[in-house]
Amino acid sequence: GQWSELDFYLPTPSAEYWGDVESLRERLRRDGVASLPMALADAERDGDRILGVIRGVGLSNDGRQSGILAPAASGQTAAMRDALAQAGLDPADVDYIDCHATGTVSGAASLVNVLSAMEAGTLPPSLCDTQTPALADTPFTLVTEPTRWDAAVKTAAVSNFGFGGNNAHLIVQNYVPAEQQSPA
Repeated sequence: GQWSELDFYLPTPSAEYWGDVESLRERLRRDGVASLPMALADAERDGDRILGVIRGVGLSNDGRQSGILAPAASGQTAAMRDALAQAGLDPADVDYIDCHATGTVSGAASLVNVLSAMEAGTLPPSLCDTQTPALADTPFTLVTEPTRWDAAVKTAAVSNFGFGGNNAHLIVQNYVPAEQQSPA
C-alpha cells in the first residue's frame, strides 16, 4: 500500500485542505512548536532555567497489531516498565500521566504540558471531561478541572504511541537543585 491510502497523508497541499491563510496561521498557533534542550549539567553550569528532568525513557515497537495506528498493550507496557526501571521508580510514584495516541498533539507538546503543570503547581483538566468506567477500580482518575499539585517532587509520565506500533514513555520530575534535595 501507499501512504496516501491511509487517508492521513496529503499528497498535494491545497486550499481546500488548509483553508485561507488566517486558518493556517491559527492552526500553527494552536499546534505550536517546542524546543527542549536536554543537557542538565550544561544547564546547571550556565545558570539556565530548568523546569524538569527526564528521569527515564522507555521505547518499543510492537509492529502492527489490530491496525497500523494501534499498538499492542504489551508494547506500551514494555515501554512503561523500561522508563520506570531507568528512573528507579514504581508505578505508584507517578502523580500524573499525560498520554496521547496516533494523530493527536503529542511528543514534545505533551512534555511541555507536563512541565507547565509542574511549574504552575496545577494539573490541567483533560480535554475529555467524562470519567470512564475503565478507571473505576484503579487508583487513576481523569482530571476534569484544574487541580492543585503541591508535591515538593512532582513525578509525571508522558506516554505516546504512534504509527506502526511505536511506543514512547518518559518519566519526568520537576527540577530540584542538588542543594535543596533531601538525603535519600
